[in-house]
Amino acid sequence: MYNTTILSHYIKLVSLGDVEAILYLAYLTFYGKDNVEQDYSISFKFLKIAAGVGNDVALNAISYMYLKGLGVPQNFEKGMYYLICSSKKGNSDAQISLSNYYKFIGNDYLSEVYLKESIKNGNPKAKIKFLELKLGKFL
Repeated sequence: MYNTTILSHYIKLVSLGDVEAILYLAYLTFYGKDNVEQDYSISFKFLKIAAGVGNDVALNAISYMYLKGLGVPQNFEKGMYYLICSSKKGNSDAQISLSNYYKFIGNDYLSEVYLKESIKNGNPKAKIKFLELKLGKFL
């Protein structure tokens, strides 16, 4: 059951083009918070609206949903497309995800490129991972 008071408030903000409100509705419906029913397909719709105006967080979340098949059919190509789009917008979480992916498939060069981009954009996990790689041990 949806909390209609919360949803109506945010839907008004959404109608005014408030991207943060759109992301919050996506968050509520993705996780099922504040008495809002969890519904990945509705969350995906909100994220698509935010992604449509270039929001890097929404692009990253859409990538995750495609890669995991949450609310949409699982699709690796679309997941990677949105992950790269988010990375190009400077999303440090997307960049570290790409670094991990390229490391996994054995492309150390691209792994390091994305790791350095993530560090440049302030991701503390990327800084630790970079030190671990250079030192050859886990911190």
